[in-house]
Amino acid sequence: MEIFFWGVRGSIATPGPTTVRFGGNTTCVEIRDGNSFILIDCGTGIREAGTFIMKNRGMGIEIPILITHTHWDHIQGFPFFIPAFIPKNKIHMVGPSMFDTPFDQVMAAQMQYSYFPVNFNQLGAEISYEAAQEQSLILNGFKVTPKYVNHPVRTLAYRVEKDNKVICFLTDVEPYYDVIYGGKAPEDEDELQDFLEVQETIEEQNQGLVEFCRNADVLVIDAQYTHAEYMTKRGWGHTSMDDAVQIAHKANARQVLFFHHDPTRHDNELEKLLDVYRQQVDQLTNTSIVSLGAATEGIAVKA
Repeated sequence: MEIFFWGVRGSIATPGPTTVRFGGNTTCVEIRDGNSFILIDCGTGIREAGTFIMKNRGMGIEIPILITHTHWDHIQGFPFFIPAFIPKNKIHMVGPSMFDTPFDQVMAAQMQYSYFPVNFNQLGAEISYEAAQEQSLILNGFKVTPKYVNHPVRTLAYRVEKDNKVICFLTDVEPYYDVIYGGKAPEDEDELQDFLEVQETIEEQNQGLVEFCRNADVLVIDAQYTHAEYMTKRGWGHTSMDDAVQIAHKANARQVLFFHHDPTRHDNELEKLLDVYRQQVDQLTNTSIVSLGAATEGIAVKA
């Protein structure tokens, strides 16, 4: 089993000479094992994924797509996904259960005539939808376990397992933190119990994230910001590189790949940051992490 990266950039596509090494397309990855595969997210990277599928897998096929959430950078490539235009193809999308507009309606809305020349109803493929719960399901021979995570819209992380190998994909996720008390215990003793309950809940939620990644052979994790950058962007729904390393370390992950690279992050800067955080990993005691890298467009990593 391996994970292949069609798009690794966060927020907005950033083509150009300063991002060509790691890639400028927004989120789309593929998990493969032999002829079996699953796509995750429909950022701009899915356009090239569609071209590859047409050339190498033909027509009249089943294509499972996991959607983490419906922010633009994770769905905006779908109107350019050629297999969706081909009759007899079957596309099954699994995505978050939304509070307001169902995710299938969000996917269709971006192809309204105001935004795109081809209407969603004109697609030739048979497209079905499934709102995910936090229960495992089998797709194309892979065991897929979704988990809702902390982000400004309902968002899923995915744990994919096959043949005793585990790939965890966590993009657009932020560790839980205290938005009520700011982590400072109140002087009022009547409020102290509430404060302690909040801290306990936060700890449980963050530990749940660690357990979800437990013993991952490959952990692909949101690491859009440095710690200093994160402190000015708290609540935006992303993880600092420091927290990403700690989550991986606590979860006993083996291979760790920073993901959702900031659109302002040039290749040379990302390379320098990787050196910094590799040194940080080297200083950890009894860590399971054997490699730390950055997800790179056009590259596959084996579990």
